[in-house]
Amino acid sequence: MKKKAIIFILILTVSLFTLMAREPQDEESLVLNNVHLIDGKTHKRLKNHCIVVKGDTITDIHPLGEKDITGAAFLLNLEGHYVIPGLIDAHVHISHMSAEELRMVLSWALKGGITAVRDMGGDVRKLATIRRNALLHEIESPYIYYSAIMGGPTFFTDFRVVGSTLGETPGKLPWARAITPTTDMRQVIAEAKGSGAAGIKIYANLPKEEIQRIAAEGHKQGLKIWSHATVFPARPIDAVLAGVDVVSHCGLLAWESAAELPQSYERRHEAQYDIALLKDKSYEKLFKEMVKRNTILEATVYIFLERIAKGDKKMEEFCIEVTKMAHQHGVKIAAGTDYIYKPGAPFPNVHYEMELLVDKCGLSPIQALQSATRINAEALGIEDRTGTIEKGKRADLVILSADPSADIRNVRKIRYVIKGGKLYVRQ
Repeated sequence: MKKKAIIFILILTVSLFTLMAREPQDEESLVLNNVHLIDGKTHKRLKNHCIVVKGDTITDIHPLGEKDITGAAFLLNLEGHYVIPGLIDAHVHISHMSAEELRMVLSWALKGGITAVRDMGGDVRKLATIRRNALLHEIESPYIYYSAIMGGPTFFTDFRVVGSTLGETPGKLPWARAITPTTDMRQVIAEAKGSGAAGIKIYANLPKEEIQRIAAEGHKQGLKIWSHATVFPARPIDAVLAGVDVVSHCGLLAWESAAELPQSYERRHEAQYDIALLKDKSYEKLFKEMVKRNTILEATVYIFLERIAKGDKKMEEFCIEVTKMAHQHGVKIAAGTDYIYKPGAPFPNVHYEMELLVDKCGLSPIQALQSATRINAEALGIEDRTGTIEKGKRADLVILSADPSADIRNVRKIRYVIKGGKLYVRQ
């Protein structure tokens, strides 16, 4: 009954909007005329610009009136509107959903401005099909990028990984691999890449030496390396020094100053969530190394405050303050949610993550926007294709009726979404 209720809520939410799609044509131009531009790259707001899209690509950006646009096949006059890059949720889990629920959630997410997501641990057999369908516009969906999980052998009894490997043996699959000192790293990374994964997620129960091996070989084969902030018994600084690209979960940073760490991820929430610990020099060292190595923090503040802390004020305060401290030191903050939607909520959770980054963690509205666009694209390794509004990049855009640089909540005021050059109208 609960799942049926969730699907009903999603259907009701979707039915409130009219979604019309226009297929991109290579020979045609779509012109966004007289729009204010927040490109995700700079902190400037460029007024009264034109953006030209052909097929799935941004082919020109120029000030209003600078060039003749009368020959455009499709002209959208947008006086008083603002365009931002398409939003990316850098941390979702979607493969456990039924086909009906998944179809509704992905369409709803697209209407909420999300043009790409990173799935951080699921059934790759299902994710590969979803990814293909999204690429071909056969379903209304953000672009899908996904990970292969690696961890210590003791992790692979976890019910979640068991669920994502049904019919097979957890720990012995390309997308769910148990790592030991005798593992042929070149082979298992190649198999993970062959599964279509964009990166490796280092989950739990591995020493720092194995993280180093995964990161070195993964990068050699062109994959991103994504890690929980604390892997157990490896602490955050170990993952950073090993060369991972992104560490996830602000709450797991609490283990950085611990005298000893558990061997198992099962005890992850037994840390001392005390902001006084942030005075420990280990945190300053950690954040300096992250800046030096360009390691991104995917904080997931929303999920900790909404679901994990469950009223634990010390945990909530720690998560906020450690994210704020990382930002103040210059660490790049990525916007991920761990849970793409909350039943009954009007917008995807990445909106609430951005709002928390502004309201609680010290980011400006434009910085929060960059977390959900440019920095997330960098985290996924797709910054050459999307994440900013630039000539030659994929046309993944959101058009708003109010200025998000004045109030981050204005990102909810969506009029149009463009994914890969395809225009959707939200009314």
